[in-house]
Amino acid sequence: MSADSTSAVSPGDHSTTFTGLAAWACRQRMRVSWLLNLAILALLALSGHSWSQDSWLDGALEMTGLACLILCTLGRIWASVHVNGRKDRELVTDGPYSMVRNPLYVFSAVGALGIGLASENLAVLALLLLAFAFYYPLVVRGEEQVLAGLFPDTFPAYAARVPRFVPRPGLFRENAVVPVDARRFRRSLADASVFIWLDFGLQGLEWLRGAGLLPTLFVVP
Repeated sequence: MSADSTSAVSPGDHSTTFTGLAAWACRQRMRVSWLLNLAILALLALSGHSWSQDSWLDGALEMTGLACLILCTLGRIWASVHVNGRKDRELVTDGPYSMVRNPLYVFSAVGALGIGLASENLAVLALLLLAFAFYYPLVVRGEEQVLAGLFPDTFPAYAARVPRFVPRPGLFRENAVVPVDARRFRRSLADASVFIWLDFGLQGLEWLRGAGLLPTLFVVP
């Protein structure tokens, strides 16, 4: 999975505005995300499926995982369209941001679940769930502290009205036109595609294992 380089703020640019564990999590966001990617690939390369590939569960989880990855990619692109042309200049509260304060992380969590299910590997699924249960919420808290500092007149009311992680569809509203920064949006597309590339890598590793070119060193039951 990838770090949210298109998130609503740039923590590295405002690190003096928040402190503590959330500040550390924001500073290390890219490094931790890449380490998580490498750990996932290592687990996939060294361990086998946690259940039989001949079972109905195998196909069901793989299809559910693929659906999560598609939703994640489209959702991240949707959120990026709304935020990348206004990043740090105004508080974005329309589109997906009208329903939830951190849509990029919400969709990333859906993508992480998709990778975990499609891998059919309990170790990978557990690692991703732990990351999104304990580490990324700290990043979100740090970024929200930055937003509170950048927009002290509007963010508190926004935070009181819109939930942090669980979308509230009844709040949805959308402007007909939003500004788009072409360069940032291009980077956003590359960032959103990381989840799809991880799935391609997963399929490639499965092919290598099926061809006998990649040994299975352990299986997490």
